[in-house]
Amino acid sequence: MSGPAGRLFLLKLLVAAILLFILSPLIVVIISSFGAASFLYFPPSSYSIRWYHEVFELDGLGDALGNSLLISGIATPLSIVLGTTSALALARYKFAGKSALTAMLLSPLVVPAIVVGIAMLQFFRSIDSLSTLQAMIIAHVAITLPYMVRTVVASLEMEDESMLEAARMLGANAFQSFVFITLPTIRSSVFTGAIFVFIISFDNYAISMFLSDASTTTLPIKMLEFIESRTDPAVAALSSLLIIFSVALLCISTWAVGLKRVARMSGG
Repeated sequence: MSGPAGRLFLLKLLVAAILLFILSPLIVVIISSFGAASFLYFPPSSYSIRWYHEVFELDGLGDALGNSLLISGIATPLSIVLGTTSALALARYKFAGKSALTAMLLSPLVVPAIVVGIAMLQFFRSIDSLSTLQAMIIAHVAITLPYMVRTVVASLEMEDESMLEAARMLGANAFQSFVFITLPTIRSSVFTGAIFVFIISFDNYAISMFLSDASTTTLPIKMLEFIESRTDPAVAALSSLLIIFSVALLCISTWAVGLKRVARMSGG
């Protein structure tokens, strides 16, 4: 096979192989979660859904899940507000220090998470005036803010500026222009960014590991404790449920916005 058709076939084969390589750990976890044995084994010799029932009996799971939902539920709207306003400033205005501000806002994307976690720990320990929950919320906002900024900036770059000029000529002020012109334009990007922010905050481990205590243990940290103390597939079943939950959120985003638009707004 040669020519354009052959090259296209090889390209598709390569992409399929890469996707299989990326997804294979998730596939192994999901298949292992259906094992009937009392220890994690792949491939399972027999299958059962008993471990999905065991998930709801794991000690401390409810508190950890509640903490993760609470932190993510507060961090997400804060990131939406701060990220959207920051994106508006970066996309529309020229001011001194703009490049430095952009680099600072996007730095959590390039700085290793463990470095950010250690820095957060030292910072909150030095001020020593916030509770553990408050510190974790602020930290989660800091690490999720870049995703919201990138998503909204990408959408603002596609905005039709002539509509804003027409609104100003008709007497609309800045707030009215934002509500009636800009907000409908970036609504889908804000929705997509919010889903990314929630998933990243909910699944975060590197930052939470340094800031959590006995009363604010999050779900990822609790799962690590389960892995250290259990050898059965219950943790694999819990992981499978989280995979399904994350995929469902991304599918909702894709359905509401469109796959190509999601990829473009997320920097892909």
